[in-house]
Amino acid sequence: MASILNVDQIGHSTSGTTALTIDSSGRILTPARPAFHMTRTTSTSGAGDITYEHTLFDIGNNTNASTGEFTAPITGIYSMTFASIGPGSGSYAIAIVGYIDNVQTTQFTLRPLSANAAVSYSPQGSLTAPVQLNAGEKFKLNANGPLYSDTTTWIRFAGYLIG
Repeated sequence: MASILNVDQIGHSTSGTTALTIDSSGRILTPARPAFHMTRTTSTSGAGDITYEHTLFDIGNNTNASTGEFTAPITGIYSMTFASIGPGSGSYAIAIVGYIDNVQTTQFTLRPLSANAAVSYSPQGSLTAPVQLNAGEKFKLNANGPLYSDTTTWIRFAGYLIG
């Protein structure tokens, strides 16, 4: 028989940080869960690691926008999402590939549609995939060609710890 906990609110705190709270309605909050969202408002010029200009949030301070890297604070499965628009001209077949500690991984690959003569920019390509990381490993994305962005921030990279 399952026991029922009947309190207004419970929580667990470690070193002054609340890791888990359950309120009287049964909602579970995990305010210290690693999570981030970075964006880019300018297009990239060619192939290479994707970097970002803005960090919308970074719970745990685990990202470096100037290198485009997320460092896993703990071992686990992370949900990673990337979205972008391909180039405005040319016949590129853009590939976005994930790297763990500078080694290419098949855990995260995306190929958005390329631009063509009838469309100014390729459609927004996006992928959300689970990525397994060990504590301290760095995860980043690399493109084999240019990506388009403007003040709408078409280039986005976000992630959070699943468990």
